[in-house]
Amino acid sequence: MFYDSLYKNFKIYVDSDDDHMSEDEQQAALRSFEKPFNKRVFQMCIILLIWSVFGVTIDSFIIGGGVTAAIVTGPAWIQLLPTLIFSVLNWLVKWAFVYFYMRREVSLGLAFITGVQYVGFTLLLGNTLKNDPEFRRGLGYYIKYLRKKGIGFILNMLKKK
Repeated sequence: MFYDSLYKNFKIYVDSDDDHMSEDEQQAALRSFEKPFNKRVFQMCIILLIWSVFGVTIDSFIIGGGVTAAIVTGPAWIQLLPTLIFSVLNWLVKWAFVYFYMRREVSLGLAFITGVQYVGFTLLLGNTLKNDPEFRRGLGYYIKYLRKKGIGFILNMLKKK
């Protein structure tokens, strides 16, 4: 249901993306998308994209609270503790999630790299799909498109208030 809609949108996006890909590259990307492994990578990318939105939001509140506490009470290492705890827990949970979600088809090291805040997701994408450059490019452009669309949605919501 949710993924079906995204699958259709991905296919439409790649099929009509004449700015970044040639017709042959588009067709190769769409053929690659039908592989079960690539569909799992696609689903994982969507999950990690949503995860990153929540992570950035939580990080912003924690860091903001630490800065506010430092201004009010004076700087101390204890104010960094919530940020450190959240970052470490987020990293570990993401590492385990990627490793088991991908059915152990990625190495522990590569899953560990995924935990790196804000960039781990792209490192994983590049490494898992290094042998399928058309699909990697198509998925990369689609993720950028979704990110831009999501940011636009949030900005429109903020403008209405």
